[in-house]
Amino acid sequence: MVSLGKLTAGHEEYYGREVAGGAEDYYAMRGEAAGEWMGSGAQALGLEGSATGGQLRALLEGRHPATREMLRSRPVQVTGWDVTYSPPKSVSVLHAAGDPRITAETLAAHQTAVRSALAYLECDACWTRRGAGGVTRLMGDGFVAVEYVHRVSRAGDAQLHSHVVMANLTRADGRWTTLDGRALYANLKTASALYHVELRAELTRRLGVEWEPGGARQAGGGDQGRPAGRVARPEPPPRGDRAQDGRSRRVQPSRGPGRSRGHAQGEALRPGRM
Repeated sequence: MVSLGKLTAGHEEYYGREVAGGAEDYYAMRGEAAGEWMGSGAQALGLEGSATGGQLRALLEGRHPATREMLRSRPVQVTGWDVTYSPPKSVSVLHAAGDPRITAETLAAHQTAVRSALAYLECDACWTRRGAGGVTRLMGDGFVAVEYVHRVSRAGDAQLHSHVVMANLTRADGRWTTLDGRALYANLKTASALYHVELRAELTRRLGVEWEPGGARQAGGGDQGRPAGRVARPEPPPRGDRAQDGRSRRVQPSRGPGRSRGHAQGEALRPGRM
């Protein structure tokens, strides 16, 4: 599923607390990877690679993360949005329990799908309003965002997901301005559908996964059915690169209900044994 939440001052502290103190902490599951810059707006500001907590704080305050130059001309209550991309539970289990190759390919498929959905939002949901009462609507040049990939939920369960933190900021008609958040909410369901389509395609391409037909319907009536075929089954890895128990795995969809209220429901899947 894909959910959207507003951010206000102080929310940036959460993302910094989740980052691991080093490689040892990360691989011991005592923290997550640092955030990575995303979006055309970030590129325009010369931002790439890892983002520090201080840079995220400056960004949400409306400042250039590197130079601290003020970009936003006025104070705002909503400093940004957290667009959270979560694959079906069984994909999270595949990522957590698979061998290193399967884990890496599952993560790559997820991040490719996130970028595909973000590209759609930049083309169709990056708007700002100008003039008295916001009567003039202008297309922005892109988002300034940071992606934080988390492998577990707050309860410690396997739950692969990405927080894409987007500043309430875009450049339009030569100057920086705030976003029109209504466009983000209006395009959320389509972005969710694109994320899940791309995720399925990438998992099939990378791991030979196949999908059963049918499944839950997206909130609002969008069909989350899968291409006809056998139960999803990753191709076995080369000899010597198999899971310790020697069994291959499959991912089988359940038929749970969709969810509503601000997010679109993705496919509900559950892991099965061969």
